[in-house]
Amino acid sequence: MFLTACLIVIVSSAAMSYRRSRALSQNPQGRLAVFLPVFSAGACALGLIGFDRVRGPQEFGPSVTTDLLMLIVSFFGGWFLGIILGLPDSKRGI
Repeated sequence: MFLTACLIVIVSSAAMSYRRSRALSQNPQGRLAVFLPVFSAGACALGLIGFDRVRGPQEFGPSVTTDLLMLIVSFFGGWFLGIILGLPDSKRGI
């Protein structure tokens, strides 16, 4: 069930970043705005890693922090896929 949630996050973030990159790639400020979600996800991931370090070692098995980090990595993967697919094609002159 959790892997299904990760797959949903990957597909939805890829679709959103694809649409956003196509819409914002015409101007330089738009190109910087495309990267804003990944900076937010990176800040959340660093916060979770810091929280996990402060909390110390816990029981064996996946923790909530690990699950949240996996969702953030899924978001980053989908975002990256959407950006790559949304890059303008140089052969078309866009």
